[in-house]
Amino acid sequence: MAILVSGMLPRVGNAAAGKSAAPPTLSQGDVVSARVSQLGPDGKGVMRMADGTGLSFSGGRGLVEGESIRLEVVRTVPEVFMRLAGSESGVAGKLATDVQQSLMRAPDLFGKLMQMGGLSGSGAKTALFPELGGLSALQAALKGGASASRFVTGRGEGIAQLLQQTLPNISLESLMKGDAGQLLKLMQGSSQQQLAEMVKTLHRAANTLQLADPAEAANPAAQNELSAARAALSRLGDLLTMQEVLPKVSAQPDGTQFLGYRVFWMQDGGMGEAMWRREGGRGGSDEDEVTSVLLNLNMSNLGPVRARLAFGKGQLSISIAAEDEEVLSTLRGGVGDLRQALIDAELPLQTLDLMRMFLPEIISERQEMLGMGNDGGFSLEA
Repeated sequence: MAILVSGMLPRVGNAAAGKSAAPPTLSQGDVVSARVSQLGPDGKGVMRMADGTGLSFSGGRGLVEGESIRLEVVRTVPEVFMRLAGSESGVAGKLATDVQQSLMRAPDLFGKLMQMGGLSGSGAKTALFPELGGLSALQAALKGGASASRFVTGRGEGIAQLLQQTLPNISLESLMKGDAGQLLKLMQGSSQQQLAEMVKTLHRAANTLQLADPAEAANPAAQNELSAARAALSRLGDLLTMQEVLPKVSAQPDGTQFLGYRVFWMQDGGMGEAMWRREGGRGGSDEDEVTSVLLNLNMSNLGPVRARLAFGKGQLSISIAAEDEEVLSTLRGGVGDLRQALIDAELPLQTLDLMRMFLPEIISERQEMLGMGNDGGFSLEA
């Protein structure tokens, strides 16, 4: 759970004397104790620190008024941002489980939303595009799997349209032409207000989602699928709320610095997640640092594709992997164009590899990048 401190109140006992409260000294990584003294239904309230200083906060929905809590300081600028580490009511433990479940199931969640949104994600059929080659074949494969959405929101949007309008957008076509600006912009992330609006939009859509064909309303199986679609949108909203907190969930024993996690929509058709971190260089030269970016994509007609980028010592290495052999055949057709596009963009490309990876390997690599253990769990205190 993310706690955003929005203001500071006088210490208890000092207000009557008109004395101002000196702000408590907080540093990133500190774990502090407080008691929830006021809490509204919207998750906004006041907590009192051990020295009596009051902090007004938001994002505390689910806490219990009067309970003691432990918080880890995620950042102190431009505002104080904390992660709930423990609570008397056990909310922290439940939320830790929710974090684990949402992150573990994110690829499956993307696949379900793709299917529900009318995007097949069913593997490329390269034989359908014999007259095309290189990036043209890849783009044709991406755009070949769209169909009508079975579900619509109260505003008449299909799921794919909703996701495209709500999530940050990335163009695979631009990335394959060497435009790295999109990734940089994604890494910088959205403001708290923008993120909150995204989550609100998804939850509102989940509550108003209905079957596109009214004739299916009496079909029990269709109603079950509708319930699953609503749950998937809500789960995606929950996943978005973790984006500011996840980088501090797990500390790496080797000193790796977690940099971030983002969910995005692909304009070419599909969605995915990006995670990145900086490794090495601790106690040494910055030249030894390596920044890694892992992209897990679920694209129409291509299905799951993984791309990993590593930048260190002034060199860029890229590895692209998929499980389906037909998908790999389509990707191979575009590798030469991609290599040339990266060179033309004056990126310091050292290697560009294409490989086949099976699901257990993809899952293991993803868990390692996220800082998750072999069992997929986090080392959260609860």
